[in-house]
Amino acid sequence: MNKKIMIIKHGSLGDIILSLGAIKSIKMYFNDCEIHLLTSSKYYDLMKNCPYIDKIIIDDRNPIYFFLKNVNLAKKIFKHNFHYIIDLQNSKRTFFYNILFRLFSKSIISSSRPMAHLRYTIPPQGYEHVTTGLKNQLHLMKIKNFYEPDIEWLSSSNVNNIKFDSSYVVIIPGTSKRGEKKRWPSDKYAKLTKFLIEKDLSVVIVGNKSDYESARPIFEMCPKAYNLIDKSPPEILYSLAKNAKFIISNDTGPALLVSLSRTPLVWLVNENAVSLSNKPIGKIIKISSNSIRDITVEKVKEIVLKENLI
Repeated sequence: MNKKIMIIKHGSLGDIILSLGAIKSIKMYFNDCEIHLLTSSKYYDLMKNCPYIDKIIIDDRNPIYFFLKNVNLAKKIFKHNFHYIIDLQNSKRTFFYNILFRLFSKSIISSSRPMAHLRYTIPPQGYEHVTTGLKNQLHLMKIKNFYEPDIEWLSSSNVNNIKFDSSYVVIIPGTSKRGEKKRWPSDKYAKLTKFLIEKDLSVVIVGNKSDYESARPIFEMCPKAYNLIDKSPPEILYSLAKNAKFIISNDTGPALLVSLSRTPLVWLVNENAVSLSNKPIGKIIKISSNSIRDITVEKVKEIVLKENLI
């Protein structure tokens, strides 16, 4: 029987995107093993077609007092007798999991948290990129060939059904509720969109349902902007990005996804340790300030023109 390996990666979206190189590296090294991914249910649709994952186990990180649900999850994990458990989440919760795995299984644990057999100590945020840390963690398992994240397997032919009047720019104006401090003001996105449309570019606004309020000022000022809010799941978003002239985004998970398209990404970001450690991969044009709100529309226009994007 082939050995089984469990990778732990619950989220967020951006963290999962940056972990894809590590996941591929594990699969290439243990190519005769069955790879299971422990992740949140909201990322099931994203990861179900990933060629480096054989099976998915759902863990929605229920509070500890949901005793029965947590016991059932533990039983589901332990019955597989995983040879390796590779913790790419490296969170306080997975430290608790490490304790259980050490006490009740024979699995070899790779993690940056205590109780791991193979423990990588992560330096303070800002000292290394997330992918560098994952690479160093896997080196302790003798995995020497580390792959860059790629998500080409996500491409969708459905994007061919979406037609625009001219070359287009993708704008990602939203963030998660927790990431509101990383959001460039909507009125500035609206003014920038107006400028791009005046340059004879189509502008495509993408995001999920919760991003509509962030996008509303854009549509009010620029009715010609294409509204794909709540119509741009990851496979559509990635395929749109591949064919775009360029992309403009806040520091958010979808920005990390579209950066893998290698289309130029104008990345509007707070200058801090978090952004240093989580910089997108690809053709990145970074515009930063101590506060993203201080970045002016004129500054973005200037850099877009300087980089010959239009």
